[in-house]
Amino acid sequence: YNEIITPRGGTYQVVLADGTKVWLNADSKLTFPQQFAKAKREVTLIGEAYFEVAKSKDRPFVVRTAGQEIAVLGTSFNVAAYEGELSEQTTLVEGKIVVATSQNTHQLSPGEQALIKANEITIGKVDTAPFVAWKSGFIAFNEETLEHIMGDISRWYDVDVHFEGVDKQLRFGGTVSRYANVSEVLRRLELTGQVHFKISERRIVVTP
Repeated sequence: YNEIITPRGGTYQVVLADGTKVWLNADSKLTFPQQFAKAKREVTLIGEAYFEVAKSKDRPFVVRTAGQEIAVLGTSFNVAAYEGELSEQTTLVEGKIVVATSQNTHQLSPGEQALIKANEITIGKVDTAPFVAWKSGFIAFNEETLEHIMGDISRWYDVDVHFEGVDKQLRFGGTVSRYANVSEVLRRLELTGQVHFKISERRIVVTP
C-alpha cells in the first residue's frame, strides 16, 4: 500500500493505477494499493479529496473514511472527512454514488450532498461549486459557520486559531483566492463588522 500525506498549507494531485484522478486537500492522507484487486478498487481517506473515478463497470471504486463508505462505478465527487470534525460531507458533482454508514445507505444524484453525523445521513441539494473550489485554488464559503471557516483557514495557511468571546456559529459567504495572503482573507471577513482578528506570527485570535 502507498500513502500520500499532505501537510497543512499543501495540496497534491495523483493518478491511481486504474486512471482515477485524485486531488488531495491540505492536512489529508490517502491510502491506496499499488495495484487494485480484480473485484474492487478501494482507498482510504482522512481529510478532504476530490475524485474523478475512471469508469469500470465490473469493478466498483470504494472510498472509506472514519464515518462512511462511498461506492461508485465512475463519477466525480468531493469528500470532506477531517479528524476532529463533528460531521463528514460527500458532495456529488456528476454520476451516481452510494453512501453508506453502519446504519444507513443512500444513493446520491448530481447536485446532492450527504452530511454524515453520528452514523446518520442527511441528504440535501447544494450548489456544488463552493465545495470543490479549493481544487481550482479558491476559498469559497456559502453561508458556512465561522468555526468551519477558521478550521479551513487553519489547515490552508498552517496557522493556529483561537476564539475569544465570539459566536462560532456566525455564518459567512464569499470567494477569495487561496493564494492570497491570509490577512487578505481575514480582511474580507472583517468587512462584515461581525468579527475581528489579531495576527501574531502563526497565531490568529478571533474576537467580536
